[in-house]
Amino acid sequence: MSLILGAVDIISITVKVISLFRKQYKRIKKYYHVIWQKPQKIKLKQLFKLRKYRKYYYSRETDKRITACLERKEDVAIIGKPLSGKTRAAFEALKAVNHPYAVTIFKNVDIEEDFLLPLNLRWKRTKLVVIDDLQDLAKRKNFKLLIEYIQRKDCVLLVTCRSGEDLDYAKAVLNDIRFPFEYLFGDNEIELKDIDQKLAKEIAEKHLNIPWESVKHRFNGTFGSILLRLSEMKNRFYQCSLEQKSILRALRKMHLSGIYREKEVFVKEWIRTICLKEEYEWRDYEWNEFLAKLHKKEFLILTKENVFAEEAYLETIVTIVEKLSTLDLFKEMLETFQRIPEALVLLGNRSGSLGSRTKDTTSLKISIQAFEEALKIYTIDNHPVQYAMTMNNLGTAYSDLSYVRDKENNLTRAIHAYDEALKIRTIDNYPIQYAMTMNNQGTAYSKLSDVRDKKNNIAEAIQAYDEALKIRTTDNYPLDYAMTMYNLGLTFLELAVECDKKSNCMKADKAFQNALKIFTVIAFPEYNKLINKTLKNLSKFCQNYKD
Repeated sequence: MSLILGAVDIISITVKVISLFRKQYKRIKKYYHVIWQKPQKIKLKQLFKLRKYRKYYYSRETDKRITACLERKEDVAIIGKPLSGKTRAAFEALKAVNHPYAVTIFKNVDIEEDFLLPLNLRWKRTKLVVIDDLQDLAKRKNFKLLIEYIQRKDCVLLVTCRSGEDLDYAKAVLNDIRFPFEYLFGDNEIELKDIDQKLAKEIAEKHLNIPWESVKHRFNGTFGSILLRLSEMKNRFYQCSLEQKSILRALRKMHLSGIYREKEVFVKEWIRTICLKEEYEWRDYEWNEFLAKLHKKEFLILTKENVFAEEAYLETIVTIVEKLSTLDLFKEMLETFQRIPEALVLLGNRSGSLGSRTKDTTSLKISIQAFEEALKIYTIDNHPVQYAMTMNNLGTAYSDLSYVRDKENNLTRAIHAYDEALKIRTIDNYPIQYAMTMNNQGTAYSKLSDVRDKKNNIAEAIQAYDEALKIRTTDNYPLDYAMTMYNLGLTFLELAVECDKKSNCMKADKAFQNALKIFTVIAFPEYNKLINKTLKNLSKFCQNYKD
């Protein structure tokens, strides 16, 4: 009997371990196309996914520069206009590099608080993280968290980014989170230049078997314009039926609003929701027929639940009849997706990201409305995890809005939202999320102390930071530890103005010194500079406080 019970226990434990492994794998897989593969084993389709590509590749001088950077284990950014061949250049560099790397390719998705880089079983190999289209990922929720983890794990970073305004946007976001583009990439910002018509003609006719006459009218100096038949596809768009155009326009609206699960991957039913809002009520067979015709016209690739649409077509060919501003489009999507909470959260994240960076009141209000609409469905009883996530996001949106207007009321609302999230995010069940929400709440209390009940709110802030630090330790989460320590130091400095000057100055100094153990001048020069500047101000304020 004891043997039977022992066997049952072993089976039970094994089942639990397998279940835990599956959950962990699913959690990690949602962020990555490739997880720690040897670069030579990566396939083109893993980078291009459903996008069109040819095996032929014309090597340029810049390819050698990109590979040389990787050989030296240096971060590198490949810059170029749309269709210039950035993704393909990254792939060719991975194939050419001799240094022993383990490569991870990140998906263009929102980054949740439980985000982690996967365990690297190829521990002898240098970790290399690939981000395709940095300008798009920079618009995603918690982008800062990703960059911090990459820096913390001492990974080499290979990114592609569009030039012009998109590059300016990515640089602005990186500056805002204190990882300047110049610090990350230095002189390794490699731009892909246009190719001339003579070379383009040779590539088209000799290597791709494409008649130049069919290419020259659409050629714009990029490799992609040889392959992607933009002029032909524009003509096909104009020849589409009203129903087909409405589907493509719905896709463009979703693309601009961030309402997609992955880059260029859209949920079929969400597309149909927009079309229904525009009074296109189709029977199922009609809907499927329209999608099939768009697939035949090469606008879409269909899977069971999703639709893949080429970004270049959505941005350059598909036109929206009504001239909508970004904010008007967000408002339209808010009204359209009132009963689809996942879409509302994605919209809230995109609008909130924009509002946080630009300090735009309307963007932040739309973000708040989107989260509040989602919470009508994501209730604490029926969807506790989603409820807590959305409440945390709502708190952050209110906190961001407090920088712009009505500081006291918005911070009060932010703290209430964080309290709601903490009903689910307990230290035992969700320790990572618990620590993040506690840190957020600490910041909200600290800001609220500027306008009312200074001592009481500072005390609440310190308590919240202390709770976060129970999880955010130097061993487990060093960057989070350092950031929370810095916040704690600022809060003690605020308290020193009110009371116990000597004691609180010493506590502030200790917190800043703890933060500097992680934010070293070599690893994090911007944070190191900021904290040392704060320490100088602290010293001036608290003269002789150590005596």
